Amino acid sequence: MGSHLSMPPSSKRNMLTINDAIAAVQWAKLSANGGTYMLGTGDYNTPIDGQYDCAGFAINRCWHIKRHRPEFNRGPWATIEDDINCNSAIEDAHHKQELFEPLTRPELGALLLYPTIYLKGHPPFIGHVGIVTAVPAEWDPTVSRWAELGIVQCHGPNGRKPGIVATDGSVWDHHDSLWPKPEHRSQLVIVKRNLWGTENG
Repeated sequence: MGSHLSMPPSSKRNMLTINDAIAAVQWAKLSANGGTYMLGTGDYNTPIDGQYDCAGFAINRCWHIKRHRPEFNRGPWATIEDDINCNSAIEDAHHKQELFEPLTRPELGALLLYPTIYLKGHPPFIGHVGIVTAVPAEWDPTVSRWAELGIVQCHGPNGRKPGIVATDGSVWDHHDSLWPKPEHRSQLVIVKRNLWGTENG
């Protein structure tokens, strides 16, 4: 599995213990050039060569968080409830903060995401998320671009193999150029620090 990622004893591998940022980034880097993209797939226990979508990989697998969560993100603001995806992660970070909190600057393990966009008369424009694995020391939120970040992401189309790739953040810059409204733009969230290393089913 590689020398930089310590696997837990077999008796603990099925426990839902949330990773910390270092472990999440290690798993992301270890997974690069593996997996198959398939929309709607991926969870905390998906094998490294299994099927994932962007959230199933970056959020659930890297951070070791169960995808289906009854009662999660329930409220009048929610576009998705009871499951983790790009929208529910963003919405939770800006409302209840059960699992996620917003960031004003990138850090290792942060989730760079934009939401699925719903416009009347159009099919949904699907959201996307990747995990931040490198941040330049001189990052300035007023002038810096997402392309300056190191990212590991899982992306389609369905059946793409390898689905998980190490890239920069150019995809998010491109998205923001097409969708300039604040509610549509890319943003950063992270799993709440007080949950790192805790059991959370």
